[in-house]
Amino acid sequence: MKKNVSAAVALPTLVAIALGGLLTAAPAASAAPAAVEQIEQVEQVEQIEQIEQVEQVEQVEQVEQIVGGAVPVDETAAPPAPDAEAEASTTAPVAPAPIVAPAPSVAAAPTTTFRLVSPVSGSTTTSLGYEVVVETDVVGGSLAVLDRDGVEVHGVSGVSGPVVSLRVTLADDAVAEQSATVVLSDAGGAEVGRRTVDFTVDVPVSPAPSVVAPAEGEVVVGAASPYLGGAVEFVMTGRGVVGSQPAVRFEALDDQQGWGSDDQPGRVGADGTWTWRTVLPSGRWSASVAQYVPGDPTPVAPGDGAPPLSRLSPAVARSFTLVAPAAPAPPAVPTAVVPAVSVAPTLSAPTGRGSAPSAAGRDRRLAHTGDDSARALVAAGLLLSAAGAAVVVLTRRRRGSAGAPASTAPVSDAAAGSARRA
Repeated sequence: MKKNVSAAVALPTLVAIALGGLLTAAPAASAAPAAVEQIEQVEQVEQIEQIEQVEQVEQVEQVEQIVGGAVPVDETAAPPAPDAEAEASTTAPVAPAPIVAPAPSVAAAPTTTFRLVSPVSGSTTTSLGYEVVVETDVVGGSLAVLDRDGVEVHGVSGVSGPVVSLRVTLADDAVAEQSATVVLSDAGGAEVGRRTVDFTVDVPVSPAPSVVAPAEGEVVVGAASPYLGGAVEFVMTGRGVVGSQPAVRFEALDDQQGWGSDDQPGRVGADGTWTWRTVLPSGRWSASVAQYVPGDPTPVAPGDGAPPLSRLSPAVARSFTLVAPAAPAPPAVPTAVVPAVSVAPTLSAPTGRGSAPSAAGRDRRLAHTGDDSARALVAAGLLLSAAGAAVVVLTRRRRGSAGAPASTAPVSDAAAGSARRA
C-alpha cells in the first residue's frame, strides 16, 4: 500500500517536470533540427569510414597470414559460436599457396657504337664513286654497301674500329641521283647498325681523243715479235687531254685467233700526245680509242682505287691492216768449180769409110754439172786431151819409122783418120 501511494505522488510530479522541460526546450528544439541532422550525417559518414578502414586492415592481415603460412590467433577475442558448415570447411585439408621464386636479374648487353661519317645524305660527289667511313667499336666485323635495289655492290670483312672505311666505284653510265645503304655486322654476323643516305654524282664527260697513227685504211708493216707465234709489233700514236688515260679496244676483222691483252697505253703526256707499242696477229683490225681522267691511282682504303674524275669520252674508230715483215733472202751459195778430167780416146775397130756413128755415140751426153761456162770448160779440156794423145801417137810412129825398115802393112782407116784429124 505504501508503495502505491509513493507511485501516485511521484507520477504527477514527473508529468509536471516533463511538461516544464518541454515548454522550456521547445524554442531550442525548434531552432536546431537542421544542425542535428547534419551532425548525424557526419557521424554516419565517420562510422562508415571507420568500418572500411577496419575491413582494409583485416584484408591486409589476411594476405600477410597467407604469405607467411600461419594465421595468428587473437587470444582476446571471444571464441565464435560453433557452426556446422564452418567446422566442415576447416576439417578439409587446405593446399599451401605456391611460392614463386623471384626472376633472376639480367645484366644489360653492352651497346655497340655505329656512326656513319661518309657519305653524307644530301651531299654531291665529283667523282664516279664515293668513300664509306664508319666509326664503331666492333672487332672483327664486316661492312657491306647496298645499292638502291638492295644489291650488295661492295663489302669487306674482318674489320675493326675505331674507324672502318672502303671505296666504291660506280659504272661509267651511273645515274646522277644515288642511294646507298651501309650495313655493319659484328664478328658473329649479327647486324649492329644500318644507315641509308642519298647523294648526287656530278661528273663531266671527257672530250674525244684523236688517233694519229695508223691512218684510216693504212697497211702497217710491223716488226717481228716473239709473242703469240707470228704476231706483229707496231706503234699507235694520238693526242688527248693532258693527264688523261687512253682506253683502246681492238676488234678482229679477219677472225684472228689467239690474241687479247689488258695492256693499255700510258697517260697523255704534258705535250698532249701519247705513244703505245703493242702486239697483234697480222690481218685487218678495227681500233676504238677513248679517254677519261683517272683518280688517284694509289688506293688509301680497302676496295677499289680512286674513282675516275670524268666519264669515258666518245670513241674514235680506226681501221687498218697489219702485215708481217718480208722474210730476208737466204745468203748466196758460191758455185763449185769442177776440175777438168782427162779422158783417153777409145779406138774402135774399122767399120769402113763413110760409116755413120752409132746411135749410142749420137745419144751420148755429158751429165749436167753446172752452168754453160762450166760445160764449155769441160769440153775444151776434153778436146785438148784428145789432141795431146794424137800428137803422142804420131810422134811415136815417126820415131819407129825412122829406126826400122818400112812396113808394107796397110795403115788402118782409123789410124789414118786420126792422123788426118791431127
